[in-house]
Amino acid sequence: LRALQENPQAGVAYSWTDVIDDNSQFLHTGSHLTVNGNAYANLLLVNFLEHGSNPLIRRQALNEVGGFDESLNSCEDLDMYLRLAAHYHFVAVPSPQILYRVSSNSMSTNLLRMETSYLQVIKRAFAQAPESVQYLKKYSLSNIYKYLTFKALGENTLRHRSYLAIKFIWYAMINDPTLSRTRVIWKVLLKIVTVIFLPAQIAQLWINNNKGLFNISALLVHIKREIPSDNT
Repeated sequence: LRALQENPQAGVAYSWTDVIDDNSQFLHTGSHLTVNGNAYANLLLVNFLEHGSNPLIRRQALNEVGGFDESLNSCEDLDMYLRLAAHYHFVAVPSPQILYRVSSNSMSTNLLRMETSYLQVIKRAFAQAPESVQYLKKYSLSNIYKYLTFKALGENTLRHRSYLAIKFIWYAMINDPTLSRTRVIWKVLLKIVTVIFLPAQIAQLWINNNKGLFNISALLVHIKREIPSDNT
């Protein structure tokens, strides 16, 4: 509230997020990205607000752009944030004030639904975005597929989700070829092969006993959060 009071030109205030599991155990940090002012290009690149519990929004701004699009099955928050960012400045409170719980039956575990909604929102956003930011689309798509790969290969990896991970990591590399030269890509591929070709119990036991070998959290590090130049 203070951030909005001290920045009357801003329509949205937000803070950083960290992620916890069902047992309230820390999993990983969120994006921890600080964007003050015009956040439109940053949001086209990555949803640095991360979820719907984060922002404080001025009523005037919300009334102007409208609330959640109920036709979407997921990613309604990103769609609304993009509409807000097109008209209003954002202000950051640069400290982790929100713990986002990820459970095995949460909406975010339905990866195909999430993919479909992400693509729908991004397609709509870039159709309305100015030419100067169109080059960000490939980075945005790569970020989406890096995140979906990470979600697909979570702690309790299932075989059908590993098949999805093959698709997701392929599209991530198509849109960001530099990913193929990173060390984490080999961990991703090893985890996929392990889960697909070994019996489920043996695969999970091997993964649990070799956490460093199968730790793919570095994939989140390769999500581009800073606006790249047009010639990269």
